[in-house]
Amino acid sequence: IDDAFVRAQTNVGLHVRVRNGGGVVANDCPVKVFLGERQVSAFQMTVKAGATAATVVQVQVPDGALALGRVVTEDSPVTFDNTYYFTMQPVAAIHILEIGLEPVTQQLYGNEPLFSYVFEKPQSVNYGKLRQVNLVVLSELKEIDAGLREGLWDVLKRGGSVVVIPSMLEAGRDSYQQLF
Repeated sequence: IDDAFVRAQTNVGLHVRVRNGGGVVANDCPVKVFLGERQVSAFQMTVKAGATAATVVQVQVPDGALALGRVVTEDSPVTFDNTYYFTMQPVAAIHILEIGLEPVTQQLYGNEPLFSYVFEKPQSVNYGKLRQVNLVVLSELKEIDAGLREGLWDVLKRGGSVVVIPSMLEAGRDSYQQLF
């Protein structure tokens, strides 16, 4: 596929490669692509003897569920190797919480539907959100209070990530060092 992240209801390029192991050109070999029971693409390929031909078709996973797919060719009289099975799993949204004075990373994360981005100022952090996010970005906080520090440790314990962009101010350095 063209993208490392498959998104529901978004086109993704599926690379299809067909190999002709025979000694005769396969002219206009029909190829069908299915997601579940639904046919999502059909085309024909000509493949020279002993060669490989490739193309890219656009497919779309309809929802967030695992999509069971298959590519089917017709190569009479041989039928045992005409189906290739694959799966596509749309990724869940990556929840990002940026805490800072200004939303520094909003342009990076805010325009991509893969990310669920929220910005909060340090004095109004919703600690309940920390239990739901995958990534916390601390952006130049003057200091990190004990409650936030505990919340960040909880994010890390459950497999989340924390990015720290430290403040240039000397006053808050001790609170940053207590993180580690």
